[in-house]
Amino acid sequence: MFKKREVVKRYWVITKGVPNPLEGVIDIPMAEAEVEGKYRMALRPNYTSETKLLMRSSHKVKKREAVTNYRVLDSHQSTALVECQPESGVKHQIRCHLAFGLNTPILGDHKYSHYSKIAPQKLYPDILQRLGVRQAKVRHLPMHLHAVNVILPEFNNGHNVFISARLPRHFVQNMKWLKLKVPKRK
Repeated sequence: MFKKREVVKRYWVITKGVPNPLEGVIDIPMAEAEVEGKYRMALRPNYTSETKLLMRSSHKVKKREAVTNYRVLDSHQSTALVECQPESGVKHQIRCHLAFGLNTPILGDHKYSHYSKIAPQKLYPDILQRLGVRQAKVRHLPMHLHAVNVILPEFNNGHNVFISARLPRHFVQNMKWLKLKVPKRK
């Protein structure tokens, strides 16, 4: 089911910054890259005859197609509650797409907060103030990425199986401090 991309996975994240546009599809291939002697995923766009003049090509790197649907559920000042639904299953896909595709890294994601180094995330002063944390202590913030639900289609005698997970306590508390609200169900 996972290999056939039949499983539907929905994640909620809190981002540093508000994605622009507020809803869309990130369709940028990814590959592993070395940063400061450590490996992490990186975006590896497909190049056309026009774009290859502007950007360095990575044609020798083994890329994997990666597609992430996203939409902003709520935002306040420089943070957002974002729902992500990956269509593909590439390692760290949501983290990499949000950080490097939209320039809105996940709160507490120190691995994907800087392009050329791996270091604690640098937060905006308003976020630090609302969370009641100093920049020197940001490294202790947990990553705000949560698998909200998974749907296994026609898994149980032809019936869909829905698996849901409550938001962790730290996630809910920080949403409150950041003035982010869970949208009302329609």
